[in-house]
Amino acid sequence: MLDNLTPIVLHWALTSLSLWVASHVFNGIRFADTPALVVSALMLGLANAVVRPLLIILTLPLTLVTLGFFLLVINALMLLLVSALVRGFTISGFWTAFFAALFITVLSSVLGFFVDAPNATPLRPSGHGRWVRSAAPWADPTPVLSLSYPAGRTSLPGKIARTAGTLAIDQSAIAQGQNSATGAPHSAAGTG
Repeated sequence: MLDNLTPIVLHWALTSLSLWVASHVFNGIRFADTPALVVSALMLGLANAVVRPLLIILTLPLTLVTLGFFLLVINALMLLLVSALVRGFTISGFWTAFFAALFITVLSSVLGFFVDAPNATPLRPSGHGRWVRSAAPWADPTPVLSLSYPAGRTSLPGKIARTAGTLAIDQSAIAQGQNSATGAPHSAAGTG
């Protein structure tokens, strides 16, 4: 049960940190005390989970006409809603909320990129023609797509060994033209 709460608590902490940094960057954002900051982060998460999707659906035509720009306005409205609901959290105006929401979104995304949440292993391209799953940006990628064999082959030429999440090919076996499975030479037709 606690494993399910870890990502939520982590997101809450990142939102709290982002709100705190935003209050120091923007003069128009103030928190009376730490509980106001923590409650504001919780309320912002709830507003983004419940109210924001409804607003996105209701304002979809306007969002399409503005090519998505109106989503930034919705983010600012979420901040203004939270500041109206939480005592001790004040925002001086719409434009402060607009730029603060943009700042908080970017900062939360950057912080979330560097924090390793449990089971948060997104697929990303490895740059070598395959997609890999990596638990953290600094971790070794683990291949998740397998190699396909040419027609008629049971294995690829060369001895392929899996080491540290990457494939290492024994170049000597390829140079000798041996099938890695049987050790027999490859036939001219390409079936080994």
